[in-house]
Amino acid sequence: MLYRKEGLPDEGQIVICTVTKIQFHSIFVRLDEYDKEGMIHISEIAAGRIRNMRDYVKEGKMIVCKVLQVSYE
Repeated sequence: MLYRKEGLPDEGQIVICTVTKIQFHSIFVRLDEYDKEGMIHISEIAAGRIRNMRDYVKEGKMIVCKVLQVSYE
């Protein structure tokens, strides 16, 4: 059970996420502590070329992410 937080995370903060959807150019995650959605671009997954993102993550997997940018929209 995770502690729920209000608002949005700060840039640079480390958060726990669950992968919800995998596309060819990005991964969509749910920020579990904040109950918000996030997106990870393919360029942030690995340094080299990625042929299949499913080699790195699976839907439903919990991962640790660093918040690089926050959109207040």
